[in-house]
Amino acid sequence: MPAERDEMIELSEDRPPYPVESISVPVDDSRSIAVWRSGGADRIGDRKIALVTPGFARRMRNMVVPAMYLAANGFTVYRCDYVDHIGTSDGDIWNFTMSGMRDSIRALHDYVRTAEGDCDTVIVGASLSMRAAYRLAAENGGISGIVGIVGVVDTAYTFERVFNEDITKRIVEDVDPHDYVTFEKNRIGCLPFLHDWYEQDWVGLSGTIKDVERLDCGLVNFCGTADTWIDVRDVRQVFDAARKGGRVVELPFVEHELSSNPVAAQTLLREATLAVMEMAGRVSREDGNFAADFVEPEFGDIASQIPYERRLAMAEIASATF
Repeated sequence: MPAERDEMIELSEDRPPYPVESISVPVDDSRSIAVWRSGGADRIGDRKIALVTPGFARRMRNMVVPAMYLAANGFTVYRCDYVDHIGTSDGDIWNFTMSGMRDSIRALHDYVRTAEGDCDTVIVGASLSMRAAYRLAAENGGISGIVGIVGVVDTAYTFERVFNEDITKRIVEDVDPHDYVTFEKNRIGCLPFLHDWYEQDWVGLSGTIKDVERLDCGLVNFCGTADTWIDVRDVRQVFDAARKGGRVVELPFVEHELSSNPVAAQTLLREATLAVMEMAGRVSREDGNFAADFVEPEFGDIASQIPYERRLAMAEIASATF
């Protein structure tokens, strides 16, 4: 089932700094993901590709600023909403599973390799999506690096803080089909999630380490010292298992929700973009510093892009209901 390139939805406002192309990409015979493409060079041979993946209970439009940083520095940027999640892809978050997140990113990656040809691809994974990216990269080639923005390595540790409950104590056989946990008013069914979580080895650090041991790409994770959802000691333990080693960057006073500290978030985005550029062969390090002509998106451009993408998402939701 081929992917479908959708017509760009006409919006009444002026042209945004980074126009978005909407694409529908099949995940399986019954479900598709909504994909956005932006930025990039004119000649295919010049393209460097970044897959920017949102965190749990976040939409691809929530990754607008990381996408702008990458597009401003010459990358073709792809984003997606996941199946069985919030956003504009198929399914409902009640049926969310880690494997569904991985399958969505895999479908995006497969599409990009077909559409863009032979190119360097770096995944920029926010929060929980970095865990799915490890599994994807362990199972598939064509990924030159993974850059985590407060990337999760221990799902049990993080979910205990997200759901205010140690869900590892729930026994699948005893779970009622109607049982759920709640995050930001979203209900996630326990039965489908727990079945997948245990059977596919997503729980805890052991499965993460197994995946990372199989990787043949660079790894960087930007962690905040004030992040209560990630233990940086776990990140270091996982990265010690990487063939090529991994770099853990701790940023002072940064929490898991970057919007709580805009100044620190700007530093993180700048450094994360430079890390992606390094993995894609765009820049090199000299004495620990980058030698690069780095482009910082203008504040006015960011202020224009955010409402444009919000309107685009609303228009796509509206068109899908007819």
